[in-house]
Amino acid sequence: MPTKLFKNTFAPHVDNDELPVSAIILGLSLGVFHYDELPSEVQDAVDEEMARRETLEDDETQ
Repeated sequence: MPTKLFKNTFAPHVDNDELPVSAIILGLSLGVFHYDELPSEVQDAVDEEMARRETLEDDETQ
């Protein structure tokens, strides 16, 4: 499944013009981004991806 790219309108200190959800999640974990400063569509994508990862993790432990 291809990952969605988001135009970087929220992190002027990051040189990338586009960022995949995985990079945004990594940036959140490292303190590069702050969740409440992300656009709502990016927040929704982060929430969706984290829920997907949690489901995968739950499946692996069963």
